[in-house]
Amino acid sequence: MQFPGMIGNHFSSALIGRNGEVEWCCFPYLDSPSHFGAYFDPVRGGRFQICPQGEFRSDQRYIPGTQVLETLFETPLGTGVVTDWMPLDDFSYSGPTLHREIQILEGQIHWITTCSPRFKNGEDSSHAERHLRGILFRGNHVEDLGILQSNMPIEISMNGSSAIARFTLHVGETAQFIWAWGRRTTGIHSELQTTIDQWRSIAHHCPAKGCIFGGPWHELVTRSGLVLKLLFTSYANTVAEGVAISSPPSSGQGRPTWGDRYASIRGGSSIIRALANLGYAKESQNHFFWLSDILERDGVENLQPLYTLDGGKIYSPSTHAPSTQDSHRTQRFQLDIYGHVILAAHEYYKIFGHLPPGVWSKLIDLADYLCQAWKRPDHGPQGASPRAEHFVTSKVYCWAALNQIGELALALGQLPSPRWTSEKVILHKTICDQGFDTTKNSFVRSFGGREMDASILSIFTLDFLPLNDPRILGTLDRIHAELSTGVLLKHSLQNDDSHTEAGIDLFSSFLLISCLALAGKTDEASDRMAELCTYASPLGLFSNEAESLDHPDGLPRSFPSASIHCSLINAALSIGLAKGRHQQQRLLA
Repeated sequence: MQFPGMIGNHFSSALIGRNGEVEWCCFPYLDSPSHFGAYFDPVRGGRFQICPQGEFRSDQRYIPGTQVLETLFETPLGTGVVTDWMPLDDFSYSGPTLHREIQILEGQIHWITTCSPRFKNGEDSSHAERHLRGILFRGNHVEDLGILQSNMPIEISMNGSSAIARFTLHVGETAQFIWAWGRRTTGIHSELQTTIDQWRSIAHHCPAKGCIFGGPWHELVTRSGLVLKLLFTSYANTVAEGVAISSPPSSGQGRPTWGDRYASIRGGSSIIRALANLGYAKESQNHFFWLSDILERDGVENLQPLYTLDGGKIYSPSTHAPSTQDSHRTQRFQLDIYGHVILAAHEYYKIFGHLPPGVWSKLIDLADYLCQAWKRPDHGPQGASPRAEHFVTSKVYCWAALNQIGELALALGQLPSPRWTSEKVILHKTICDQGFDTTKNSFVRSFGGREMDASILSIFTLDFLPLNDPRILGTLDRIHAELSTGVLLKHSLQNDDSHTEAGIDLFSSFLLISCLALAGKTDEASDRMAELCTYASPLGLFSNEAESLDHPDGLPRSFPSASIHCSLINAALSIGLAKGRHQQQRLLA
């Protein structure tokens, strides 16, 4: 499939296809129901397309250093470009606006614009009516409102569900269309240059003494930083895993379903590190504030792996009603999430030199809880296993949590609990004794098993053993042998459940690069990094799975994927550190 481009601002985002169609757009927030959803359902999802009439060829590009998208159209009569963006500086907040501007570069082009929103993720129809300076669309609910404005004449279709504009533009002429949530009218004026300037001030800037991300992947790292910036919700301080989330139909037939956009407890330290080293100090700091607030509110035993973007619970025991396709995993006991919170606190302290008020006492509660909880079986990272086992990765995150909270206590002038130290020693020995297979010379998926999965790579990044330890090197060799497909890694050789295919795992593919760099195999890490980056879309975007490789006609479950772009940034960071470059200095709070 041809992956679309992404635009957005602090509140929402949209996916724009090469055919000039808004394939996915949710207003007023990123996790609101969609207004346009042709990305998942071209028939019932709703559309907003601007394209030449007749035959055309098209291509897309970003204006350098921005998330402003240009779609170039070539026709027999002329060449034109549609520029899509969302203004960044609307903090009023009365709702986001999607701006679409057409310019003619050569000759003339006959254009057609079709706007047919379908509210509530395509479940509701819409009715168009004239309103002030535009066409107002009403859905079946009072909040389902959107308005289309333009400097071109717009007609309402015979069935009253679409707005259509047909017009011809010559060189030097422009047309503008604005889609806004609610009844808001903005007036037809271009904020394009302002938005370009703002994005360029936001984008990663290399320091004068050389950039730690230097390499053939530098531009892709910069683009990944802008993706994280767009997926960061300024209204909640969360990082959405993707703009569009889908699940395949359970029957294997019919249309896919789209679930809630969510924020994960996992990966907080990686997000904080990636954002800080790209210069997004405020976002890095605010993301940990969100984690702290969740820990303060829910406490240790009520902590969940996934939350809605505003911090709400995906699953509530009081309702017994999961709200997403992935909520069956959310309910499963998953040990590693507690380690991720402590690791995030440790990373935050390294960068900012302090902890927010009240956090330390909650971290103590977490560590005390882990001292007994690590002995329990769990459902593994991502809650993917339907059967509880003693997963090696889960245990390693528990060990890392106890190790790093001890370091954090000393840095804060506190005395680490003796229990943390003693349990850490016992846990380390248990993992080495029961999680290592001597015949494979490798750590394995779970205690007493022989299967491998890519999550075991976390052993390399958490200082569990010296990187020259034979058990570490043996694990790296075994993962290469069993799970590698060129530069790509498979997650495992088996299916965890009916919802997960043991396919290509891009996150682990980038994580392996970090491991190689940490192990001193810098040249191999660099070569793999350069090749792996070629699997990005032409616009430099990644989904969370390599469906484009395995299933060319399939839809990614999450696009673009925050976790993949974050792992790419940190892989580049690991290579830079291995080459002796300097990491971001401690930032001021």
